Amino acid sequence: MGRCFKSGDEEKLYWALSGQGGGSKKLKPNIVSFIIHDFGHVYPRNKYSYSKEIRQDVKDVCNVTLSGECIRPLLGKLKKTYHEKQNLSAEAKKSIFKNLYEINPPVSASDNIPIQQSDCGCRASTTICDLDTEPTVNKPDSVNNRNVSFNSNGQGSFCFYLGILIFAPFLNKLEKKGLHYIRQWLLAVMLGCQNIEQSKELNYTSLEAITGKSQKTLHSQRLSLKDAATKANTKDFMDAIKMLVRNMFYIAFQPFKEKYNNYRDDHVLFRHLTRSAGTICSTTNGVKVKLYPQMEYQPKTKRIISQVLDEINEMKPEIPDGSRRKIELILKS
Repeated sequence: MGRCFKSGDEEKLYWALSGQGGGSKKLKPNIVSFIIHDFGHVYPRNKYSYSKEIRQDVKDVCNVTLSGECIRPLLGKLKKTYHEKQNLSAEAKKSIFKNLYEINPPVSASDNIPIQQSDCGCRASTTICDLDTEPTVNKPDSVNNRNVSFNSNGQGSFCFYLGILIFAPFLNKLEKKGLHYIRQWLLAVMLGCQNIEQSKELNYTSLEAITGKSQKTLHSQRLSLKDAATKANTKDFMDAIKMLVRNMFYIAFQPFKEKYNNYRDDHVLFRHLTRSAGTICSTTNGVKVKLYPQMEYQPKTKRIISQVLDEINEMKPEIPDGSRRKIELILKS
């Protein structure tokens, strides 16, 4: 146990503190988050072999092989919620994640033989790891990306809100003009927050993976707002941010609108795209981002979106965390 703590290796610490028993310990918080998100994408169109498809997605993204029995309780809870409400809202997903132990209870020490995990040289602990936290998808990398951004030396990681990187060219321009301090408020509005109070519902682990260090508490955000605006013009300042978000959205939306040429649902499709989760992976040239849309697109729509993403990639946008890494955006096939 001592060697695991000294190593600082998150993987070794997880195995050491996860208690005895092997099956359920593969369902780490980031994998559970990915399964919950992927279920909403896969199940509506594939009710026959959805479990197999989700497990294959987990293997492709997280490099972890899961059995059907391992995720059966989690999928059962997701199916029950889906059939009760005919969809999986953001609140329902968050509730299921927070009730992880109810879905996947810790294995009793009396029912299992102690096992040794990884190569840390210590026996498994009977201490239960607290999984009632936000999914951990990043590790510190370097001073250049503020010590919170995506680890450029690791494997791909699942992350929420990656769709906002469609606006990366505009965010890069703001940074060049010295307006990077309003970046967090811009992204919060893009993600549907109407005020600072609503921003507390955001997943800051994922947000920091994209933008670097963020103000997580309401108190710290209010202090930052006081530094950026006076008491007399605070409302005007926030209104300006909302107007800037609107302009950024419609400028980015225009190429998709022209190619899609269907006013009935073009706005909804693009809005869902900009709020997609996905995976982020380091490459020799920068960062590759694969978007997992919130809805199922027709083949023609997928081709149009891929064309729009290619046009954005030609601008060579940088991930807005200060690390100056180039982004490549692709759509999950």
